[in-house]
Amino acid sequence: MVLIHYVHTMMCKKSIPIEEILYGFLFIFLSLIFSIKLSSQFSLPKLAALRIIAVPLTILWSYYLIKGRLKKIPASIAYPILATALWWTGTTFFALHKYTALHGLYHTNNGLLTHLYYLLLFWVTATLPLKETGIRRIVKLFIFALIPAALYALIHELRLDPVQWGGGFRFGSTFGNSVIFAAVLGLSLPFVFTFILLSRGFKKIFPIMTFVLFLIAFFSTNARGPWVGAVISFSILLISYIKIKAVKLKTLAFYLIIISFLAIAFSSLNLDLLKNDKKYIFHPMSILSLKESTNRLERIANRFQSVFYINNDKSIEGRFLHYKAAVYMIGDYPLKGVGFDGYRHLFPEYKPLKFNQYYRGDTIPSNVHNGYLQMAVSTGIPGLLFYSIFIVSLFLFLIKRYRNNRADGNTGLLSLAFLSSLSGFLVQDIFGWPDIVLNSFFWILCGLSLSLCIQAPPATGIAKAKRPLRFLFASFITTVLILLAIESTDKVYADRLFHIVRERDVEKEWPRIEDLISKGLKSAPDNYYYEDISARALIKRFHYTKSMEDYRKAMDMVKRACLHNPYNPYILSRAVLLDTNALAYGVRKEPSDFTKEILQDLKRLSPNYQWINKEISLLHREWGYHNFFHLLKEGDAKSALKQIDKITRAYPDNWRYYEHLGKLHIILGDRAKGEDSFLSAFMIRSYKHRRYGNAYRMRQELYYNHIIGYIEKGDFERALIDTRLKFVNQEEYLRALNEVNREYYVSSMSDISFDLMDNIIEKLQKKESHKALEVIDELVLRYSDNGNIDFIKAGFYIIKGKIHMLQKDFEKAEATFKTALKLKTGFDKKILEYNLQ
Repeated sequence: MVLIHYVHTMMCKKSIPIEEILYGFLFIFLSLIFSIKLSSQFSLPKLAALRIIAVPLTILWSYYLIKGRLKKIPASIAYPILATALWWTGTTFFALHKYTALHGLYHTNNGLLTHLYYLLLFWVTATLPLKETGIRRIVKLFIFALIPAALYALIHELRLDPVQWGGGFRFGSTFGNSVIFAAVLGLSLPFVFTFILLSRGFKKIFPIMTFVLFLIAFFSTNARGPWVGAVISFSILLISYIKIKAVKLKTLAFYLIIISFLAIAFSSLNLDLLKNDKKYIFHPMSILSLKESTNRLERIANRFQSVFYINNDKSIEGRFLHYKAAVYMIGDYPLKGVGFDGYRHLFPEYKPLKFNQYYRGDTIPSNVHNGYLQMAVSTGIPGLLFYSIFIVSLFLFLIKRYRNNRADGNTGLLSLAFLSSLSGFLVQDIFGWPDIVLNSFFWILCGLSLSLCIQAPPATGIAKAKRPLRFLFASFITTVLILLAIESTDKVYADRLFHIVRERDVEKEWPRIEDLISKGLKSAPDNYYYEDISARALIKRFHYTKSMEDYRKAMDMVKRACLHNPYNPYILSRAVLLDTNALAYGVRKEPSDFTKEILQDLKRLSPNYQWINKEISLLHREWGYHNFFHLLKEGDAKSALKQIDKITRAYPDNWRYYEHLGKLHIILGDRAKGEDSFLSAFMIRSYKHRRYGNAYRMRQELYYNHIIGYIEKGDFERALIDTRLKFVNQEEYLRALNEVNREYYVSSMSDISFDLMDNIIEKLQKKESHKALEVIDELVLRYSDNGNIDFIKAGFYIIKGKIHMLQKDFEKAEATFKTALKLKTGFDKKILEYNLQ
């Protein structure tokens, strides 16, 4: 009711000027707008809102420009701001990646265009013919826009939020990041406190309640940088109050006590009781918990105290690694910088060795977490210098005007609030980063503070001869802003389409996905992020179809994404992933020339990122594996042996390579090496991977190959000895049988079959090979109804073929081997094909 009365009184006094309406919409949209139907849920909607509302605001400014009613910015501020704008623009032409420098990263949008919007907001706000009452109302609109977000923070703090964000440590807000929200609240707190002092009677209730609400929301963010900024900000504010005697010390102490009491009362609320027992609704005082208040205050104290114990806080130590990489970048690019948002592109090359101790190994930060280092990295040391000169000039001018106006109570206190608010921002920026909402509010407040100090009459009227030139200038600026607003809405539309693409099933809904990709790329052409999403969808599609046509489409999209951003290792790795799959599916015999070029760039980054090494390793493995099968198919078993031996040395932990190596040694006649390779495979499979059932089957296969070797040599006595399963460990065998898995069931079945090998070998030893063949036929019939153990039946046919070879009946041997070939798959099939040749 107090809020309704306050707003109604303000609106009924007189009609609200259009500039105040536009600023009100801008504040509300920047604070509250977001969309869960976009991948960029916060940054992109706020960018679109900024660009759209900037159009009518600039049209209004153009009207005052043509009429000659704009205020004049002092030269000491105008020249630094123009120099800053020109330097930022000039360095963009020499940026490492021009698209990113112009538009910014996908999730931040902090490119040159956005920074020029900040300067535009400052210039328009500072030069509009605003009076002190209008400036005060715009600041109040800024505060009103933050109330819904602060109420949501209070709901979360009282554990009434149905959505859990960040495990309770930090809440999600309409700003997308609680640290940014805290920084914005830090900007507003000095103004709210000032309005408490400027209000009279009943009107004090609303600013006091607002201040308490903002204070609770501010401390619930757990954001230490904004907290430090707020301490500095309020120190300046309170010391100045006392120094100029703008308010009595007793009055100031009274307000601080009231605010502290209300804040502690709110912090002691424990509404969990209401969830468990509704009777507490009728006993309001019973839901106040001193323990709850103590816990909250202790959490805030511990969080704030951690700022002064750097060595014990991994988060702060990790920040210094960001700073270290930034300092090295500045050393290599001291003049022109790397371009806006270019820090992320260069970080993989400058990544400190200790970085993985504090962050995940594949983390690539998008910013320095220090606004001043970020500016120096982006635009070089001169860019930071011009920006600093502007800030210093603005503050010197504000301080000078404040000294002249401090006799006027209202103007003096409001000027002091601006100085305090902006000082807090500059302090928190030591730990912060650029953000569309935060920086937009900062530059608007800079413009309002300057406008407050320029109380002189507007600049002289425009001569008629110059009016057409100003009209053309205003028309040009407005046209550019309209085009940029349309471009941002197109990007929102494209982001919505690609958000749908990421959620759809490429196997079942491919025609729909393909249509969405086509429309999205038309709405946002040459955007590497959306091209990368398209490439990932096409790679998934190729995974299902395994067709050359889908491979070509995917590779073309990967090339487009890499062309538009050759510095992102995630995008570059798509080519490696695609060709790895193509080699595994037999679509390609070797990686494409484009992927071979990409490998050189990735190898440069690989020492800092193990996942890159893994991607490259998988490609080389599939490449070598494909060559191995190709050589085997061509009948060059010796070259195939060298290839698989090379792969095995490169990947010594892969049991399957040892198995392949053992089989090749066996077919080339070196059974001793074959058995050693099989034994290595068994050791890796059983002891490292704990796959006892498969390991037991592998040991039986080792035994089986042992038997075949003696049969070929006619050494039946030695073969008979080896049927005692001397390789089998009974404990591991029983463990395998206890596992519930088809493969382990197969192992037990094969054990039954090998028990009958005694009978077969005894008959061969007695030169009763025809009876041995009968036993084998009996075994085949026994397992004829079980299709799950075809590999065992194939083994029987191989033994049968060997017996036919001993009988010199090569036709039957070939027919028997062909029967085994139908039952074998994968590598074993390749081996049999080689035997038949």
